[in-house]
Amino acid sequence: MFIKSFILPSAKKDGKSVCVVRLSGRLDALFSEEVEKRLDLLLEEGNNLFIIDFGDVPYIGSSGIRVLLAFYSKLKMRKGCCGLFSFPSSGFKIIQTMQIEKFFNIFPSEKEALDFVTTNS
Repeated sequence: MFIKSFILPSAKKDGKSVCVVRLSGRLDALFSEEVEKRLDLLLEEGNNLFIIDFGDVPYIGSSGIRVLLAFYSKLKMRKGCCGLFSFPSSGFKIIQTMQIEKFFNIFPSEKEALDFVTTNS
């Protein structure tokens, strides 16, 4: 997993700062732990609004889904919000198979994810 630009300058909408996370490469067992640690660090820094770009992630495996579930759980405890966009079909198939799509907020575009996060926070 190559983290192309893990944190870009935070997007701002309606006076709210949103942490933009951009991932690149496969989110599989080999790199899931690294992504989890970095997401946890962002939470510890006080961020609670996120959008995560999967546009350059060709594959996400079950270990990547586990990282996202853990992240969403931690974010929920902090009353935060997250939108995922450009999500790979491999990950979506796993989510559907596990019947857990209701736990994630998945959008086709960055704008839709940003609109959701700023409206629902």
